[in-house]
Amino acid sequence: VYIATSFFGFLLFGDHTLDDLLANFDGEIYGSLLNDVMRVSYVIPLMLVFPIVLFTLRLNIDGLFFPIQFLLPMIIAYSFQSQQLSSVSYFWEQIVYLTSGMPFSLLAPRILSLLV
Repeated sequence: VYIATSFFGFLLFGDHTLDDLLANFDGEIYGSLLNDVMRVSYVIPLMLVFPIVLFTLRLNIDGLFFPIQFLLPMIIAYSFQSQQLSSVSYFWEQIVYLTSGMPFSLLAPRILSLLV
């Protein structure tokens, strides 16, 4: 996808292609409209795919750390005990997600400055 985007961006703009391909459309008449359409077309797939990926990740981590709770919905359907364990496991999984992702998100803006 990235190779095709860069190839067609070079074919469209030639040697005047900027690093941010969407910035090349700013000089055109419908540039801002095209920029908005392109940004929305990037955001919509991310919004639709990201929850699906996190849901499967949560199911796998739930089965790894809470194997009894993972089997409870099959044994006791919608009981108070399964809902209580689910909320406890959900709380601890969110703590793990936040504490594991926070250092990377704080370092992400600085990574580019370290590489340059």
